Amino acid sequence: MEGHASGRAARHEALWLIIAAGLLPLAFIANAPAQVSRGNPSVLPNATIVSDEAAATRQPQPLAAEGAPPAVTASALVPHSHSRHYTPAPELSYSAAVEPAHAMLKLKQDSWAYAGPETSSRPLERLRAGKFLNVTGSTHYFVQARLKSGATGYVPIAAVDLTRPEDKIMRLSGNATVLSQPNRYGKKLSEVHQGHDIHVVGVSMNYIKIRMKSGLEGYVPMTAAE
Repeated sequence: MEGHASGRAARHEALWLIIAAGLLPLAFIANAPAQVSRGNPSVLPNATIVSDEAAATRQPQPLAAEGAPPAVTASALVPHSHSRHYTPAPELSYSAAVEPAHAMLKLKQDSWAYAGPETSSRPLERLRAGKFLNVTGSTHYFVQARLKSGATGYVPIAAVDLTRPEDKIMRLSGNATVLSQPNRYGKKLSEVHQGHDIHVVGVSMNYIKIRMKSGLEGYVPMTAAE
């Protein structure tokens, strides 16, 4: 009996030694990551290990601070070479403001001819008193003229002797509005009626200047008189 008992104890002891020998490597493997982490804290969990050759070709990526704007790449700093097409500004047209006319009018004072019917326009030519203008139209405050250079210029009405003196009686062929100046921009002063005789005291472009019995003077279209 004692022999059997000692033999059973020996077998149990051998079995435990075998089990212990099998568990020891597993315990070492389980404890290895913790030891590596404690020994080398710069190694992050789940880090991917790459070869030396791959690491050499990889560009380092700087870490951005939390809340910082994204880094600007070099390509973002290179200006794009988009071609831009510029359409030249069209020349200003004042034709709608000009009432056509044809006359040779004398300058009564020195003046500039401007590129447009306003003094803020570009000056084209300096004109001298006593010279005649080839007038092709009129606006509210300017006459349009063909300059010696061939360009179209605008001269202030105040610088031009608008009316050539005349003295004759004419009969109206139609009703007409008497205006303060010889264009459609003149202020309405009165009216004259068809069949009445009028005293013409001047001619200005497409208008005649009349003097009424009341002494009032103004302009009516030349087409309104016979």
